Amino acid sequence: MTTTSGPVRVLKQRIPKVDAAEKVTGRALFGADIKLPGMLVGKVLRSPYAHARIKGIDTNKAEALPGVMAVVTARDMPEIQPGTRTPYGLASAADMYHLSRLVLAKDKVLFHGHPVAAVAAISVEIAEEALDFLGLAGKKDIPIERLNGLERKRLEMAIAMAMNPKLLLLDEVMAGLNPTEIDVGVALIKEVRDTGVTILVIEHVMKAIAKVSDRVVVLHHGEKITEGPPEIVLNDRQVIDAYLGKRYKAAAALSKTEENI
Repeated sequence: MTTTSGPVRVLKQRIPKVDAAEKVTGRALFGADIKLPGMLVGKVLRSPYAHARIKGIDTNKAEALPGVMAVVTARDMPEIQPGTRTPYGLASAADMYHLSRLVLAKDKVLFHGHPVAAVAAISVEIAEEALDFLGLAGKKDIPIERLNGLERKRLEMAIAMAMNPKLLLLDEVMAGLNPTEIDVGVALIKEVRDTGVTILVIEHVMKAIAKVSDRVVVLHHGEKITEGPPEIVLNDRQVIDAYLGKRYKAAAALSKTEENI
């Protein structure tokens, strides 16, 4: 190689690494280290399947999270008709219809890792939380009468959550559900609660109350008999006599005996 100052020999020569000290000491800055005022963080939700049909994407929970500025899916992209072509490079033209399907999956996932949705948020943590809330709405085209009991309960909650409430009132949401479905319902209530929504639950299923409540108020014949944390309320003598019965008392006593053995 020749420069204006003369030939430069590079073969068999040690080239000084001018940034070596900064890199090994951790002082060097890379693109990921740059934090500017008002900068947003982007995260992409990718398909875990190589081939799949997208029936719907529910973005409501992600969009409702404080700190989420935007959620984008294929429905937000410009519609490009099949056969649309545009110059690409010097010697070829690109089929923009097929290329647009690679940006964000629409209707079908074409490969493992295919982008399905993108989130912009004020922090990495919020962006990742928003991705967790993005679920496939696989039941959106099914008539209500074809939904099972649990699915109808979920639908009722989804309708209420669409109003972006601060307080959600739930009345006997566990009625008619089997034990497995109750566990799913409890997990759903916790998921909603963790978004910051206050939940007031009226419920007779003690298993559910014990798992979802921070504070329990017990009424008997229209009068309050006790109030407090669930672990205290469920061991209250009046609550056991009025609601839980002798079998619960015997089971609790047996459990304590086993713990002491």
